[in-house]
Amino acid sequence: MRKKVLVILPSGFAHAQLALAGVHETARALRWDVVSAEYGRKQDGGNAVVLRATLAADTISSIVETTAPDGIIVVCAENLSPAEALKHARRIPVVFVGRPFGMRQNGRFTYVRHETETTAAMAVRHLSLTGCEDFAFAPRQGNPPWNNARAEAFRRCVEQTGKRFHRFLAATRGSAPSTMTVRSAILRDWLSALPKPCGILAATDIEGEEVLCECARLGIRVPLDIAVLGIDDSANICESTVPTLSSIALDMHANGRAAMAMLAQWTASPEKGPPPPRTIPPLGITRRASTLVLRDWRIAAALEFIRLHAYEDGFAPRDVVRHMAMSRSHADQLFRAVAGRSILDEIHAARLDRACALLLSGKSASFASDTCGFSSVVDFRRVFKRRFGMTVRQWTLKNRH
Repeated sequence: MRKKVLVILPSGFAHAQLALAGVHETARALRWDVVSAEYGRKQDGGNAVVLRATLAADTISSIVETTAPDGIIVVCAENLSPAEALKHARRIPVVFVGRPFGMRQNGRFTYVRHETETTAAMAVRHLSLTGCEDFAFAPRQGNPPWNNARAEAFRRCVEQTGKRFHRFLAATRGSAPSTMTVRSAILRDWLSALPKPCGILAATDIEGEEVLCECARLGIRVPLDIAVLGIDDSANICESTVPTLSSIALDMHANGRAAMAMLAQWTASPEKGPPPPRTIPPLGITRRASTLVLRDWRIAAALEFIRLHAYEDGFAPRDVVRHMAMSRSHADQLFRAVAGRSILDEIHAARLDRACALLLSGKSASFASDTCGFSSVVDFRRVFKRRFGMTVRQWTLKNRH
């Protein structure tokens, strides 16, 4: 009989769905069945209720009892506490996607999480390109445990480079923020007091959007005075802010794959106990206008145009030249002088960044080529090898988790 995994995830989270897709991919290879249950909470703050499930159920306990899974994966448990999840799980092995803060490691669970230090170091390197000597962290409202972990990792990486780190002081207006109005006022006080230029890492894209809104209210220039970098790379947020928000893309698909592999390993040899926790590095940074410091606004606009349209069929340097409203020779010369490479190389770089993310998520070279705007898979492989010095297959084997 095939084994069965129950995946419990919050409703309405795109990143949770990516993790679920990763679980499905590995489960298919291992010949496990997957049952999923999306949960939410009643407005009165009561127990989590199942909003949608593969099998009919209205509570997590009932779906655990109905499905009798061999293992459980809990994704993004910010709204479902680890203790609550383990209570529902009873004696069933549990793997959390996200570190279960506040619980001592024991034989009932293990977890896979993002590499916090790698994420912080990536953020410092990227924000340093803007010329900042001062850095700060914009925290998540409510200060969840993972927020402190991200803030402290970022502080350590900043100080290791010999640069200055500035803490967010929520006490500037007395009590901790309880409403959005109070939080906005505190955030404006803090942004006004920060030395300029300053690079800010936001706890998530939501906080990055908040920072950009308050900078606009205060007349703070982004990215010249303050450069802003988010975490999660949620396109619905990052592409709708003004300016658009640069963000670190976390590899939720790989988290799901790893969680499923760990659960299978555990159930295959239960006498050995749960496998040790794993960490997954981020996919990379999607560079948008909030960290794009250039001395020529025309090149900044051209780079944004390339980022938005590079994946379209037939997109070419001539389209960028037309957007810049100048001659081909002048556009090429100016672009090379400011951006450091040709227009075509920038288009290829944008396409390859997306292609690499697709390859790491398990997609084929043919799919990556078609999705990212290359004229053919042969052209894609040629450009890829010239950029990385190895074939697509060699690179994928080296970099996939």
